[in-house]
Amino acid sequence: MTTASTGYFCNRSNAEFTKIIAEALCDDFGKNRATAKTPMQITGASERTVKNWLEGKNAPTGTHFIDLMRHSNGVLEASLLMAGRHEILAIDKFRGCPR
Repeated sequence: MTTASTGYFCNRSNAEFTKIIAEALCDDFGKNRATAKTPMQITGASERTVKNWLEGKNAPTGTHFIDLMRHSNGVLEASLLMAGRHEILAIDKFRGCPR
């Protein structure tokens, strides 16, 4: 299977990735003034950095991204979907694992 035929993240731009992650963060942590506090505590990132993630200006990278996947079901699910790993989500839901 070629990457062109899969239609997963390899065909997406960085801007699309940033937008998808921002939406997942907002869905999990909210969209109010205090929204940045939880991701700041999880990652140790600055308030400005987290606000940039939430506004879709930048996306988290490296250890920040891993920390967010560990604590945010939305970020983890978005990451797996963009990677084309739908079967992992299906297995998790089939087992009845808490989400």
